[in-house]
Amino acid sequence: MAAALLLAGLVVLLSSDLTESFPYLYLIPWLIGLTAVLLLPTLILYYQGKLTLVDPLVYATWSYFFPAFVIGGFMLTAGWSEPYFLSFIQDPATNLPYTVLIIGLGFSGLALGYFSPVGRKLGTSLGKFLPRSDFDASALFVPGLILLVLGTLNTFGALIIGVVGYQRADAVDSYSGLVFLTTLFWMQGSFILWFVIFRRGIVDVKAVSVFGVLLLLTIGRALISGNRAALFQVFLIVTLAFILAGGRFNFKRTVAAGFVLTVCLVAGMIYGTTFRHVKGTEARVSFEQYTDNIFETIDQVGKFDLVGGLEVALLGFAERLDTFSSVAVVVSNHEQLAPYEESYGLDNNIWKDLTTFFIPRVIWDEKPIASEPRKYSDLYFDR
Repeated sequence: MAAALLLAGLVVLLSSDLTESFPYLYLIPWLIGLTAVLLLPTLILYYQGKLTLVDPLVYATWSYFFPAFVIGGFMLTAGWSEPYFLSFIQDPATNLPYTVLIIGLGFSGLALGYFSPVGRKLGTSLGKFLPRSDFDASALFVPGLILLVLGTLNTFGALIIGVVGYQRADAVDSYSGLVFLTTLFWMQGSFILWFVIFRRGIVDVKAVSVFGVLLLLTIGRALISGNRAALFQVFLIVTLAFILAGGRFNFKRTVAAGFVLTVCLVAGMIYGTTFRHVKGTEARVSFEQYTDNIFETIDQVGKFDLVGGLEVALLGFAERLDTFSSVAVVVSNHEQLAPYEESYGLDNNIWKDLTTFFIPRVIWDEKPIASEPRKYSDLYFDR
C-alpha cells in the first residue's frame, strides 16, 4: 500500500504544473532507486550483526556516496543547488538519469567486490605476516604529538608555497603532491591523540592539556584552510577515534553528536564561503595578505545576523554537497572532450595512476601526473 501511494504521488507530481518551476522532478524515481541500491549493503551488514561506521563500505556510503549523490541529487531537484555548469549538460532528460544509472552500477560493483570472499581470504592470508602489537594508550601520546606538530608545521610551509589553502600556485611542481601529503600528518596525529583520550577514559591534566592543543590547532588549521568541510573532517576523525577506542553511541551521545555535526557544518559553510568571497580569487598571495584575509573574514562573519548566516550556510551546503550535477557534466561531455584529454595530460589517468603510483618520484622524476584537478576543471568546467 505504501509503495502504491508513493507511485501514485509521483505520477501526480510529475504530471502537475510544478515541473515548470522544478524542471528536474523526473529525477525523483531514479534517485529513489539509487537510494535503495546504496542502502542494500548497509541493511545486509545490519542483519548480519556487523554494522558499524568504521566498516569501509559503510563509512564510504554514509560519508560520501549517499550525501553527494542522493541528498545532492534531491537538492538539485528541489532547486536549492543551481551550479553554473548545469548549462554544460547537453541533454538533461537523458544524461541525468544515465548518470544515476552509472553511479548505481559503480557502487554495485564496489559492494560486490567488498562482499566477495576473495578479498577476505587474501586479507586474512596477508594478515598472518603482519606484526601484531597492542600498545598502552599512554605510550601513544608522544608519537601523536610529534605527528600533529609536524603536520602543522608542514601545513604552514605548504601554505607559503601555495600548495594548500584557497589559492593555487602559478605552476604545479612534481613534488607538490608529496608536500601536500606531509600536511596530512596532522590528521594522523589528531586521530591518535583523540583515540588515546577516549581509550584512557580519564580526565586529568594530561588529557585536558592534549585536548586544549587539539582544539587550538584544529581551529587554526580550519581558519587557514578556507575549506568549508574542514570542521566536518575533524568531526569524522573524532567520531572514528571514539568508536575504535571502544565507545558506543547511546541516545544522549547521538543527540550530542548530531548537534556538534550541525554546528560544524553551519560554521564551516559560513566561514568558508565568506573567506572565498573576501579573497575573491584563487590567486596566490603573500602569507601576510592571506592572514589579513582571515581576520577580515572573521570580522565579516561576526557581523552576520542569524537569518543571514543560516541562509549563507544552507546555500553553501547545497552547492558543496551536490556532486551529482558535476558528475553529470562529465557523463554528458566525455565523448566529445576525450580527444582533448591527451593535450591536458588527462588521458588514461586511471591506468597511469594504477601502474605508476607506487614508484617514488625520487626514483622516476619524469613520472606522469595521474590527474591534475585544475586541468580537469579547466577542460570540463571551463574554470
